[in-house]
Amino acid sequence: MLPEPEHILQQAAQIIKKSWVPVMSQVWEEHRQFVDAYLQIARRDFGILSANIQKDPDIIKVEYAKHLTTLLENYSRPDRKPDFDGRFDSFTTEASRWAGYFQHSVRDLQPETALVCGESDNWWIRNGKTIKRWWFQVSRLPWRLVNSISLFFGRSPSAIPPLYRQVPLRQMMQFFVSVKLPEELTSIIYIPLYHRIRKELDVLMAIDKILENQVSGKKDASASHEFHALSGQLKREKRFPFEELADMAVENTSGYLRQVLSKAGTLEMPTRTFDESRISKEHKRIIQYYHKVALDAHLRLIGKLDEWQTRISLLSLASHVEKGDKLARSAIQRLISDKYAPPLASIQDFLQSQLFVLEREKNSLWLKDFLHQLSIKISSELQGKLVPDAIQNFGDNDIVLVAQNFTALVGESAIHLPSSMEVIALPETENITITGKAVTEVQIRQLVETDYLPSILQTLGDENIKLSSALLQVREMVSEAGRIAEYNLETAESLADIHEEQSHARQIAIEGLGRAIARITEADILLTQTLQSLDDRLTFAVGEIQSKMESYLKPETLLDARTRILKVKALRHSEQFIEKARIQFKKVFRFVRAKAKLAYKGLSYYIQGIREYLGIEEQEPLVSPEISDFLAETQRAISRLPYVYQRLFVLSPLVDEYFFRGRKKEIDRISEAFANWQAGRYAPTVIIGETGSGITSLLNLYVKNHLADQPLFRYEVTRSVYREEDLCEMLGLAFAERPFSNTEEMLDWFNKLENRPVIILEGLQRLFLRTIHGFGAIRLFAELISATNKSVFWITSCNLYGWQYLDKTMRLSDFFGYIVELQSLAEQEVVDVILRRHVASGYNLRFELPESVKSDKKLVKLSGETDQQKYLKEKYFSALNSFARSNIAISMLLWLRSAREVKGSEITIALPKGLNASFIKTLSREKLFLLYALLLHDGLSDAQLASVLNFSSTKTRLLIIQLHDDGVIVMKNGYYSVNPLLYRQVVSTLRDVNLIH
Repeated sequence: MLPEPEHILQQAAQIIKKSWVPVMSQVWEEHRQFVDAYLQIARRDFGILSANIQKDPDIIKVEYAKHLTTLLENYSRPDRKPDFDGRFDSFTTEASRWAGYFQHSVRDLQPETALVCGESDNWWIRNGKTIKRWWFQVSRLPWRLVNSISLFFGRSPSAIPPLYRQVPLRQMMQFFVSVKLPEELTSIIYIPLYHRIRKELDVLMAIDKILENQVSGKKDASASHEFHALSGQLKREKRFPFEELADMAVENTSGYLRQVLSKAGTLEMPTRTFDESRISKEHKRIIQYYHKVALDAHLRLIGKLDEWQTRISLLSLASHVEKGDKLARSAIQRLISDKYAPPLASIQDFLQSQLFVLEREKNSLWLKDFLHQLSIKISSELQGKLVPDAIQNFGDNDIVLVAQNFTALVGESAIHLPSSMEVIALPETENITITGKAVTEVQIRQLVETDYLPSILQTLGDENIKLSSALLQVREMVSEAGRIAEYNLETAESLADIHEEQSHARQIAIEGLGRAIARITEADILLTQTLQSLDDRLTFAVGEIQSKMESYLKPETLLDARTRILKVKALRHSEQFIEKARIQFKKVFRFVRAKAKLAYKGLSYYIQGIREYLGIEEQEPLVSPEISDFLAETQRAISRLPYVYQRLFVLSPLVDEYFFRGRKKEIDRISEAFANWQAGRYAPTVIIGETGSGITSLLNLYVKNHLADQPLFRYEVTRSVYREEDLCEMLGLAFAERPFSNTEEMLDWFNKLENRPVIILEGLQRLFLRTIHGFGAIRLFAELISATNKSVFWITSCNLYGWQYLDKTMRLSDFFGYIVELQSLAEQEVVDVILRRHVASGYNLRFELPESVKSDKKLVKLSGETDQQKYLKEKYFSALNSFARSNIAISMLLWLRSAREVKGSEITIALPKGLNASFIKTLSREKLFLLYALLLHDGLSDAQLASVLNFSSTKTRLLIIQLHDDGVIVMKNGYYSVNPLLYRQVVSTLRDVNLIH
């Protein structure tokens, strides 16, 4: 007999409540624990914020984010690979065991109505019912016949056997608990549960946004009502109706149970419907269905949780940066008010007061004394205290460290982000089921560090560099202001001795102080503009970070950024490949070009040799009048400049260390030689370099800084001395105040010097004459330094080309322990030498934009005046150095000649015009030999030139006149020398013809 459906349903409900509901209840309880914990934190922080309790909002924000992050990390994420049998194994076991208690099969009456065709029956069932009904009628004919006979004879008829069916009860119950109940429970309990959890998470996230607005200061009058309404809603709805839904699921299956109980074993529901293979197949379908809907529910929940956690992490990052920004701004404002602004104000007040006093002083009789007193005051108070203090303040770079620390904070801000997260592209509606394909792993930390941080860090880094540069410029401007005031007053004081120039002297002093004040004002403006730019960049960085963090809260933005980064990586890889190919091509091109140049040079020498052998010589061209015009224009340009400016660029050795640049290696080498001489070693030292390279300036500074306490003799050879007796006479008059009568007396005098002095003798190139008997003086001097090394530290100097000649002819280098050759100054060092002199004048500098440069593509791209001036400055000094080739004297001459005009406190500099000196290469060999002699000796008289060249006086005089009229040579102090403006071209030509090397 079949069991009653109600009894089966009651037992099924008990099994569900015993083994299915606890699994789901655990999920709900864990979720509610999270909700309660969050609400506790939210109510506490909201109460603090609403009550205006004195607590830093940043601290509240950090603590809130920390607690919420911990809660979200501890929230148990559902399985990404849901398995029905694994999760509900207790239900499956209990249900299977319960189904096993039923009889395997039950024989039950089949109502005749089961053979009546219904409207929903298909063709097969209709025919089957018809055949079975016919068979039933046929099979019962014997009983009906017997009953008819029995009735005829008056006996009672016998019962006709009914139609039976075989019900597979156990398999039917197994199908019920393995297929029907799980399907209904999934729809009735599982899906609604996760839907309810997601809805509560939405409410929690809404509460989170309310708190976020409260902490950020975006308070709303309705916030309190909304907060309490939402939190109260969550507090009230703590229970989930598991048992009611379980009863509903069972009730929903009751119709099916009654149907199978009535139809099982019939044509409509044959026994094979419940065989093992069919149950297994249907159970797999249920597992797949469960996997599909559970994965959808799980991924939606995970998406919510990850979205919230990512939001908290990204907003915490933005909050961390914002807090760093506030601290940086506070520190910057404190430094400005306490450290940077006061020194500038003190210097400006001091200069203003001195200018006011100077403008009031009208008595010319007291002008020189007044300027002297003012110079002393400038030196002691301004240069001695105010300027050094300001320079020290700006040199500490505290404000740069603040900016750099903020930049580092931004750079490290992504460290606390999760290394990776899975972005789930959720559909807009719940009706669309999502799968694992909707999940994309995003390296969130790498994304932040790659997508937007580089541009912000680049901006902040550029601003840090700009700030450092600005502080350096402010320091230089402060130093320049002091130097301007000091130098202009010194210049004015030097003119005040001349009665006719006293008015000019007073004007120079007033203008100089005015330019010094203007320089401090420029420094203040530069500092203000730079700090404003820094403030703007900080605002930009914080705003950009907040904007990006908010955009990353959208999954589609994250996915777009991920795609963009992958494209950038691919592009970068291709760029690296192209760069490697380009570098390789440049190497090959340079190699080929070098070989081609070498081949061309060899071919040129070969052709030149053939021309000389055949006696083919081109006629010497006439010298263009451009040279004389060039020289005249140079003098006119110099005369247009202010007296202060002309005085700064006088071609004389330096005595002020401020204008000296470079030569550290050379100074270290001389110091090494001096230390070894003091230790008793052989260390006579010779300094060699081109004319105008700064040997005397180097010696001036070395004596000032390293030999201040050392007994010292110093003399410069200004005329040619080439006989021994002339050397004895010159050295005696120079050092002993009487001529030495012979060599022995000279040696004896130097060896008896007390306190082991240092003797500096400049101009060895003038101690010989390139004639047969012209080396007596230089030989004797070499013996002198060798014999007196223990008593005297000898420092000498020599023209580079004179030294090369002497070393080849008499091995002069053997007599010296140290040979210090001045190396070419770097282009930037030449720039510094010129600009330091210019800065001391106090005039502003402007580079003229010539017509020839206006079409320059690089210049066209530069829109701002500052960028154009920077470009023109680089172009000017590049052109200057290509002409002067690091020779300071030539560089300063060309600089003065480049002065176009002076307007107020501004000097306009034009690009240096090229001088066509190609004719030098075509000069006759006689003229080249004359120029060579002048280079060796650094100046000769006409008689000495005739002797050196072995020409007649008339011929020598004729050559001198021609070269002098052409401007190739000039006369100075009675001696002819190479024109400094043509010095480099002469050297190049003599090198080409192998006269010098």
